[in-house]
Amino acid sequence: MESQQNLLKWVALLLLKSLLFYLINQGIFPSALKFAKVVPIHKGDSLFDVSNYRPISLLPTFSKIFEKLMYSRIIDFINKHNILYNKQFGFQKNMSTEYAVNTVLTNIINCLEKKEQGFCIFLDFAKAFDTVNHEILIKKLEHYGIRGLALKWFKSYLSDRRQCTAIGDTHSDVERIKCGVPQGSVLGPLLFLLYINDIINSSALFKFILFADDTSLFFSHKNNPNVENLLNNELTKVASWLSANKLSLNVGKSKLLILTLCDSTNIIKDINLSINNEKLEIVTMTKYLGVIIDNKLNWNEQIKAINLKLSKGIGLLSKIRHFVPKTVLRSLYYAFINPHIDYNLLNWCLSAETDLNSVNRFMCKVNVG
Repeated sequence: MESQQNLLKWVALLLLKSLLFYLINQGIFPSALKFAKVVPIHKGDSLFDVSNYRPISLLPTFSKIFEKLMYSRIIDFINKHNILYNKQFGFQKNMSTEYAVNTVLTNIINCLEKKEQGFCIFLDFAKAFDTVNHEILIKKLEHYGIRGLALKWFKSYLSDRRQCTAIGDTHSDVERIKCGVPQGSVLGPLLFLLYINDIINSSALFKFILFADDTSLFFSHKNNPNVENLLNNELTKVASWLSANKLSLNVGKSKLLILTLCDSTNIIKDINLSINNEKLEIVTMTKYLGVIIDNKLNWNEQIKAINLKLSKGIGLLSKIRHFVPKTVLRSLYYAFINPHIDYNLLNWCLSAETDLNSVNRFMCKVNVG
């Protein structure tokens, strides 16, 4: 009986794959698979600010199977022709936030070793995935060589999509989607990478480091008296690219880190950079991909943040250690403590030995067997 059930499952899967391959080769994405239930996931800060939620699309299982088949075709084509920018570290095999942060740090270290003044600008996109223009995306896919039936399939995939928002048992009305790529889909991240890929052509001056929509710009110089005008002109070009591609920035959340071995107090007063007539905030430290980077690379704030998280995690284990077995404590350790140690360790471990010792002291308190 069991062998018959396995045979039926195998035949059903074979028929499904054959059907999906047929539809791909006809350039069709079924309308029934275009419906998404969107669940807002809180990212942090105020619960009452809608910008602090990430919309995740819950899609039909068959839709994801369908997308995986097309993804495998497209990613092979992209890799074969080296289409994606080599400093794009998001949503790609063998890439991670660690590589992106390390690239930023390498630029900073090289700048300081050469005794240059550096400018690192961290851009904050406003709902980038949700504002992707479908017509522009299709044109970019065609430009990169995705044509014929494959392009027809993507047109079908993007058109006439529908969604509703679900919070608990409450659902909104169903609406048609006019722009954006679904977060939570298989193809959405890849389509966004292709959409933003040519942002690097907006400026020949800046070094771009990308992790999906987390974009940082870097420039350094030794003796350029017109550096403010130079950078503002380049930022205007970047802003023009964003406008042309119907993407927008949260300039108020974008940050400027000025790097120099000298006392930067007077330098900061003299620099005034802006995007769309809105001044960039100059900071001495900022969080990039979960890592706090400061303008002197001393890592003090990063270590403080890690120690605070470790303290909370160890406090949790301490309160329950007499009530649960060690196997549970071990699982909680790997859930609430170890990730804070492992995340981007190869970057922040460059901090001073005294700072690292403070982390070690916390770790010595942990004994889960």
